[in-house]
Amino acid sequence: MHHMTAQWIPPNERGKFVTAYLGSSVGIAVFYPLFGYVMSWSSWEWVFHICGVIGTIWYLGWLYFVYDTPSSHPRISTSELRFIEKSLGASSQKKYTGPTPWKDILTSTPMWMNVIAQWGGIWGLFTLMTQAPTYFKNVHHWDIRTTGVISGLPHVMRMTFAMVFSMFGDYLLKTDKMSRTNVRKLATFMCCIVKGVLVLGLAYFGESAVAAVTFLTLATMVHGAVSSGPLASLVDIAPNFAGIILGISGMITVLPGFISPIIVGYLGNKTIENWKYVFLISSGMLISTGILYVLFCESTEQPWNNPDQKKENDKDAEKEMQPLQKYEISVAFKEKELER
Repeated sequence: MHHMTAQWIPPNERGKFVTAYLGSSVGIAVFYPLFGYVMSWSSWEWVFHICGVIGTIWYLGWLYFVYDTPSSHPRISTSELRFIEKSLGASSQKKYTGPTPWKDILTSTPMWMNVIAQWGGIWGLFTLMTQAPTYFKNVHHWDIRTTGVISGLPHVMRMTFAMVFSMFGDYLLKTDKMSRTNVRKLATFMCCIVKGVLVLGLAYFGESAVAAVTFLTLATMVHGAVSSGPLASLVDIAPNFAGIILGISGMITVLPGFISPIIVGYLGNKTIENWKYVFLISSGMLISTGILYVLFCESTEQPWNNPDQKKENDKDAEKEMQPLQKYEISVAFKEKELER
């Protein structure tokens, strides 16, 4: 998807488009309540039957509608094709066919800052998303149908917030009111630092059911800004290698999905005091990673995005330096002659 985003989506529209990645929020919002009723009326097996059917239908749609590049799409209009290619500019049109610059990628500060921000955001999201039903069941003693409805609500808010914030971020870029780097930092401030503060509120005030629902909903909601933050930034810094660096990011940032439940199991999940420690860890992870991103990340295209262009620039710089070098040699020679 990230590789296709780099090929299809103009830079000033990426935040809004990447919001489509958060379709999982729509799925959770719709099916958490539905599956709560399905399991109470029938059995848990039907949850997987329904998911299998819907997933197959989606796949058939993908085969028909999706193409790698605008130029390979049989139904795209000429005007749209020209608009996309003009908007993308040279960054994605100058294709690099050489070896992947692994060393440059793995030593890139912007790449690692995006991975770090994703780690914190996903840690908080997975903790809230996967543990919310257990939390409401054990702490507030709600049945599975009520838990399903309440667990789905935050994800409706997440998708809605993502759409609104991404349009706002793209507006700031189109009107040059804020640099690309600062728009990404603002989004990451929301999806990591503000979310961390809200999870902190959940840790200290979660004993109240109203407060728990409020903080959980708001914390999940503001994570929607991730589509305008680290997710979009990965395409900004290297359109030609967006798929590869998102693969690296995904390989690392999926780990909280395993680690967080282990910690919940170790700390216990029966009492409000157990959950307080779970949420404090999540809050610390979110705030610390968000601060690192805001301090050290940038969202400008990196030189290693097109190594061929970098080599050409180095050669041009070398040619420009040759007259200066000849002049320096000449001056040095004359100074020696004067000394003699």
